Amino acid sequence: LPLATWERDATNPPTIATKGTTPTCRGWLFDAVNELASIQVRVPAGYGADADLKLRLLCILNQAEAAGDDINWTVDIVATQPGNNELVSAASTSYTGTTDIGANIADGAAHVVDIALTYNDVTNPILAGDLLTIEIHRTDVTNLGGVMVALAQLLVPFGTKITE
Repeated sequence: LPLATWERDATNPPTIATKGTTPTCRGWLFDAVNELASIQVRVPAGYGADADLKLRLLCILNQAEAAGDDINWTVDIVATQPGNNELVSAASTSYTGTTDIGANIADGAAHVVDIALTYNDVTNPILAGDLLTIEIHRTDVTNLGGVMVALAQLLVPFGTKITE
């Protein structure tokens, strides 16, 4: 999910940021809980609707942090099946993801945060062909300040079904 395809919130956008030199790692700096970014993505036709999906965020520390601090995210989704009278404005389902940074605390250190998206959620079950509206924001910035998102991936499990 290239960051260029995400929409940064008009009122509370994350800041465009960089780390390093030649090559420069580029991304969005989330350093407040009200900063939002969203994307719409289609669930591939080969998905069996029998296992959780994951939203994977590659996070880069924006400054040195303390050992054992956590990177906390909230992801809100709406799953819409085109043609089934489902609304993109329906109630969302919230998921959270946390990663302990351990001793990897230097400015520029990379960390992966995986957020599981439940396939059989009562409000937003996820099916092949669904349009997923996904919005991310930091849950807590008290102990760990700015985090730059450099990469986002939607991991979709496949079995023996045809994929696109």
